[in-house]
Parts: sequence; structure tokens; C-alpha cells
Amino acid sequence: EIRCYCDAPHCVATGYMCKSELNACFTRTLDPQSTKSPLSHGCYDPLLNSGKTCHPESTYDTIHGSATLQCCHEDMCNYRGLQDVTYRG
Repeated sequence: EIRCYCDAPHCVATGYMCKSELNACFTRTLDPQSTKSPLSHGCYDPLLNSGKTCHPESTYDTIHGSATLQCCHEDMCNYRGLQDVTYRG
């Protein structure tokens, strides 16, 4: 199992981290239409992510919209997304 960055309310108590038994962390754009959209991060779980599919970062695009989770498979690999999308005001 790996650790992922997690910004969901239930992860506050665990220091913004979660453990993924499926070895997958996700980054999700909350508003695919907006380039300034906030991101959601966490551990991928088909049950918790309501059946959303997991795509590798290289094939990620906005066509899939919010139904797509951008996934990676290394310890804290989804933390990098915070630097990639800096909030612009």
C-alpha cells in the first residue's frame, strides 16, 4: 500500500494523508471547464469515487470532465499537482 495526499475533510485528522490499498492516488479537477478550478486529491477507491475511472496522467484530458480521475501509483505522487496548478487569485 502507498500513501497519498488527501484534502478531503476526513483526512484533516490524518495530516492530509491517506493509505491506498489499491496503490493509486488521484487528482480530480472539480470544474473541468475552468482553468482556475480547484483540485481534489485522495486515495483512489472505486467505492468512494462512485465508479469513476482511473486514468494515467499522460492520457488525462478535459474531454472526460469530472468523471475522470488523474491517477498515479507512487507514494505521495498526487501532491505534485498542487505546484502544477497554483491558484491565480
